[in-house]
Amino acid sequence: MTEWLIGILAAAWPAADAVRWRRGWREPPSPDGLAQALAPLVPHFNGDGDGPLAFQDHDPLPDAEEKRSPSC
Repeated sequence: MTEWLIGILAAAWPAADAVRWRRGWREPPSPDGLAQALAPLVPHFNGDGDGPLAFQDHDPLPDAEEKRSPSC
């Protein structure tokens, strides 16, 4: 989970070079700055509501009926 969260942070708050990365390590973003960086990602983590939720594909599988096992 920690590595996944680090990946999200790296995607939302990328460092342009090693100097900026080190500066960000010593002086992390403010809560407001972090909220602004993560704001565009919020719709992709919908865990409640209508339609596809977080980690679900938005497109139906065209052959989903054919792949069901006989016991279903």
